[in-house]
Amino acid sequence: MGHVPARVSSPTFIGRAAELAALDAALARAADGRSTAVLVGGDAGMGKSRLVAEFEQRARATGAEVLVGECIELAEGELPYGPIVAALRPLVGLAEAGPLESLHPSARVALGRLWPELADFGGEAQPTEFGQGQLFEAVHRLLAAMAAERPVVLVVEDLHWADRSTRDLLTFLIRNSRGERILFVASYRTDEVHRRHPLHSFVYELERSGRAERVTLEPFDEAELHDQLAGILGEEP
Repeated sequence: MGHVPARVSSPTFIGRAAELAALDAALARAADGRSTAVLVGGDAGMGKSRLVAEFEQRARATGAEVLVGECIELAEGELPYGPIVAALRPLVGLAEAGPLESLHPSARVALGRLWPELADFGGEAQPTEFGQGQLFEAVHRLLAAMAAERPVVLVVEDLHWADRSTRDLLTFLIRNSRGERILFVASYRTDEVHRRHPLHSFVYELERSGRAERVTLEPFDEAELHDQLAGILGEEP
């Protein structure tokens, strides 16, 4: 019986030069005050997460604040706003030392709907008094406050599992972020998104509005596949 490698991925990043260049260019535009979004699509196993992880490292090396949230497939559906809550928790955790301090008290109270720990920061939270629009605007202002200090990259992975509230909030943030230094990156499985899938219209409408560009991962060519196998095996295949 031949040796079976324990590693199932290459330790080095292979290929995807054009896709990585598109993400780098989008970050440069965002850092220049032109907020934008990139939708990274590809079939399952095509390397979306590896590409996004590589880009996250590059973005952090430029000094950007990188916030990451992941949609999770649950039996009862994704938790409302789940990936956004997870991604922005580092900003909320900064409390008085961070961007929260610059927000109006009413915005901080509205954010208490997503982060109950903010109830003691700026007054008692009364969620029933705040509508969805006020909540969305408060989240936008929190991101904008951080982006005033340095560029922000908000990453949401596996968006095909997102619930409607997450898609609606992302749409609001992308459409209303104009002059801020914010880059939105969302990955999704193209083989999961059929024409009746709710994410299909989300992607189409954002592209049509000019507020987002799509990057689609294709299979490796022969040379890239050779390099990938060599990295996994630790020797020439």
